[in-house]
Amino acid sequence: MPKKGKSTNSLMRHIRDNHHIEIYGANDKKNLLRMGYFHGYKAYKFNKDVQHEFVLNDFQEIKHIYQFDNELKSVFYGPMMQLETTLKNYTIAIIVAESDTDFESVYKTQLTQYKDIQELNRKNSPNGNVSNNANSKVQKSIKQRFDLKKSFDEAIARKYQNNIVQHYLKYGQPLPLWAIFELISFGEFGMFLNCLNTESRLKLEEALGIKDIAIDTSGVMIARHVFILKDLRNAIAHNHIVFDCRFKETGVKRVVAQQLENKLTIDNIKFDTVVDYLILIVYYQVSLGISKTDTNALVRRFNEVVRQFKSQVGQSIFDSTIGTDVFNKIEGMSRFISNQ
Repeated sequence: MPKKGKSTNSLMRHIRDNHHIEIYGANDKKNLLRMGYFHGYKAYKFNKDVQHEFVLNDFQEIKHIYQFDNELKSVFYGPMMQLETTLKNYTIAIIVAESDTDFESVYKTQLTQYKDIQELNRKNSPNGNVSNNANSKVQKSIKQRFDLKKSFDEAIARKYQNNIVQHYLKYGQPLPLWAIFELISFGEFGMFLNCLNTESRLKLEEALGIKDIAIDTSGVMIARHVFILKDLRNAIAHNHIVFDCRFKETGVKRVVAQQLENKLTIDNIKFDTVVDYLILIVYYQVSLGISKTDTNALVRRFNEVVRQFKSQVGQSIFDSTIGTDVFNKIEGMSRFISNQ
């Protein structure tokens, strides 16, 4: 027989008896109901995974971690969503300038990174003996292009009743790129950038103020940044836990971290703590010319939330989740902003 569910009072008793955490009274009961037992209480008991459980004695400590997580989502939400919109808008401006605006035309003429890889292979192999590894990169790029087309078609099919889609279908017109960008996820946008030809990617990075030809000759950084940020963006949008970066799915190439470390003169960027995601957002805000006042306000708000959390939990919990160098990184961001 399936187990019967427990009442909130029974769950509180279970927490006291089995988890040895002090939880009593109406306020604790309300807070437990607010955060939820499974999504909240049990999820906030550990750092990243269940093998790294915090040593806790009082339910108030769980509540502080929960509140810290919500405060972080509040800090990141506006800047993250604005950055997503800005990146898509800049991309549209670069792609459609003096070109056809429908996706099919863009697919044929600009989503051709595989051709750039083929050309590079030819230059590197004047005798015509292209290595298996070089050929596999071409095949991978071609597959990404087909996967992108499939993904975009599926997005349109899912949003078939969308007013924008219906408008263009009504008049028998192809969907323009900007309309499709309204339908796709941030991850699918990253796939788009991966398939974009080198010339367009470099133009985009130049327009965004992040072009770095010394380290990024083919404009790959923009897509890598998007894939890093989409993990945070999705966690925020779906109210998942963010404070310990358990949302992280994308591996970060060392060259990406090195570039940020050099640009901001900040050490130890690994995207294992949430402050590193703020560093990337600040890098874009400065590159895009967002006012120092607004960018400093973002860093200052993050600093306030982190310092409040530090005053509420033990040093081991703080260091293991937010990092021992968080305040050095905050100072580095402030210095980077003031020097621009």
